[in-house]
Amino acid sequence: MNRAAQKPLRTLVGRLRDMVAIRSLSGQEEGVSRYLAESLKRTAADVEVDADLNVAAIFAPADYKHTLHVAGHMDTVPVGAGWTVDPWTPIVQDDRLMGLGASDMKAGLAGMMHCIDSLSRHKPKNTRIIFGFTICEENAVPGKRNGVNNLCERYGGDYAITAEASGAGNGLLFPCVGSQAHLRATVTFLGRTSHSAYPEKGVNAILPAAEFAQRVGYYNEELRRRWRSLWSDCPDVMTRPTVAVTVMNAGVAVNVIPDRCTVQVSRRTAPGETLEQVSREIQNLVAGLGETQVQFGRWEDACVTPSNSRLIAAGRKALMDSGRPFQPRLSRGRQDLVIFARHGMHAYNIGPGSASTGHSPDEYCLFADLLGGTQVLEGTIRNLDEMAG
Repeated sequence: MNRAAQKPLRTLVGRLRDMVAIRSLSGQEEGVSRYLAESLKRTAADVEVDADLNVAAIFAPADYKHTLHVAGHMDTVPVGAGWTVDPWTPIVQDDRLMGLGASDMKAGLAGMMHCIDSLSRHKPKNTRIIFGFTICEENAVPGKRNGVNNLCERYGGDYAITAEASGAGNGLLFPCVGSQAHLRATVTFLGRTSHSAYPEKGVNAILPAAEFAQRVGYYNEELRRRWRSLWSDCPDVMTRPTVAVTVMNAGVAVNVIPDRCTVQVSRRTAPGETLEQVSREIQNLVAGLGETQVQFGRWEDACVTPSNSRLIAAGRKALMDSGRPFQPRLSRGRQDLVIFARHGMHAYNIGPGSASTGHSPDEYCLFADLLGGTQVLEGTIRNLDEMAG
């Protein structure tokens, strides 16, 4: 690593270490919010903290022509099984920092802070830029909502960049130009209880639920036929709708025939699909399986940004200028891009962090992904500002 890159990397690692050490499960982001607000007040940005503790750092040129959001979430997933170290004690090893949220997505927050420092020295000329540090992306919390909604409703906008981890661990960065969305369905099968010594006197709710699970598997195979490219020149910008049974609950005791079995289904939706279409397809899977109740969660439209968008041009140039190829993807997991798109914005994801390690035991962020992702994120922001002139 050249000497010019060593100082920004030290700062990035220091901030990443600070934030990993602060617990911030969904709905418990107070500590990180306070850390960010206090740090950012030393920059040239106008800093605002709303009632939900979302933090906004804003640069607004007098005659700005467009508004760009740069967003990252402050919350992490809960600690899962398999960790070999304390998740909240950041450990710096040769080429990485290990800890909960290191890549998903406190690396992105550190990269955003770096961009704010840089823009404080060389301010944008044509674009209002709103850096949003938001709550409740990973999990829903009663009485709270994903903070991106607050940003969109308060400020509006034309473009949005989410700074989720894009690093592949080999020097490459894979941006996302859109996102599939996620529909949750809960299907309850109703039967009749009896003693397990007399199963013929009951109606075992597990049996139709098992048949339903098998049908879901066949449905997923059918969905593969809908996989298609959305950009003619980029085959990986592809819709990949999927469906899976992910949770099944039934029974109260080993000697009782269960009268209820609840199955949860995860349906990943693609651009162009509708709630009417998808809900009908899932409803069809329960046909002939006895008495059932089917409930659907909140619907969001999947999204893709047009290939001729100015935002895509800015991102492409930043990657090419860094010596990396432009190899965009459509995110198979749901990203906050869908919220920005719902508010009429072109949306794009590029950011620091090692993408494959999030939600995993001993999560880590490679320093190469931290620095490279930050540099390309800043380049994308500056390119967009120049193109707006």
